[in-house]
Amino acid sequence: MNVEIYKGDFTVIMGSSGVGKSTLLYCLSGMDSVSDGEVIYQGQEISRYWEKQMVDLRTKEFGFVFQQTHLVSNLTLLENVAVAGYACRKRKAEEVQKKVVELLSRMAGRSYLLPVINDGV
Repeated sequence: MNVEIYKGDFTVIMGSSGVGKSTLLYCLSGMDSVSDGEVIYQGQEISRYWEKQMVDLRTKEFGFVFQQTHLVSNLTLLENVAVAGYACRKRKAEEVQKKVVELLSRMAGRSYLLPVINDGV
């Protein structure tokens, strides 16, 4: 399979359940390793990176929206989103919080201030 995704593209991956959509995304992002072939990102073969290199790349370059809700139930949505910013350690906590508020404000209402409710669903 050859896939080319260009900066600024909005790319949709569709298919029936079980055909490998998630596996493809995991391989492209380095969350899973490829069994054959290579993954090239900005001219670099990232499929051969060490785990630390992949963690750094994912922290700085990639964002994920999972099918399942992977939120910490005792944190607010704002706090859940801010965790990635804190992990990067390139900005002060206040800067991270300001940026998260800015980004989440673009979305519906102010629900990001509410605690995440884990109702077992």
